[in-house]
Amino acid sequence: MIISKTSNSNSSNSSSNSNITNVDSSSSNKTRKSSTSLIAGLGSGFITCLLCQPLDIIKVRFQVQGALSGKSHKYSGIIQSAQLILREEGIYININTSIIIIIIIIIIIIIIIIIIINIST
Repeated sequence: MIISKTSNSNSSNSSSNSNITNVDSSSSNKTRKSSTSLIAGLGSGFITCLLCQPLDIIKVRFQVQGALSGKSHKYSGIIQSAQLILREEGIYININTSIIIIIIIIIIIIIIIIIIINIST
């Protein structure tokens, strides 16, 4: 806890009054902002991975399809190609990805608990 001491003087009275100001709230706000920024970064990175990776796969399939000029086109649109890829290949999640997702979820839960403790104090 940081305590700052300031004095006020009155022109008609030569005595000074001492006021103690609590400055701890600014450091608490910095901690909250840091925690909020960390959670926002983790959340946005997770959502970006979930959305951008499948779209990148579809984009690459369209690019490869365009390079093969003599063959008929297998993919005609984004939704059709996403449905076809899911139907033919399914969703692949290996053990490493599952472990990383579990670790991220545990970290997010710990950060939320820390924020709740900081807010309640």
